[in-house]
Amino acid sequence: MAAAAMTASTATKIAADAGANLAKGSVSIVKDKAANIMDATKERIADTTGGRIADAILTRGVESAVVFDGNSLSSADSTDVDAEAEIAAFVGNDTEKF
Repeated sequence: MAAAAMTASTATKIAADAGANLAKGSVSIVKDKAANIMDATKERIADTTGGRIADAILTRGVESAVVFDGNSLSSADSTDVDAEAEIAAFVGNDTEKF
């Protein structure tokens, strides 16, 4: 009877190991399939009008990087500004008409 129990125990271990190996293989296949589906989806999205527009925007951003010199966001050539006059004009603005 001990031999039969030992054989059953061995068979159980083999079955458990086989099940674990099948699970690992299945997970690997599912990951590969998901990656393939994502790649195919990205390619299809890239071929849409929105994908082409996004690609053009990204490409344009790389080619024409805008540089703002002198801590200025305007396109003016001069950065000579009377700060006090600017502040007074802003503070004195009548905001009640809006």
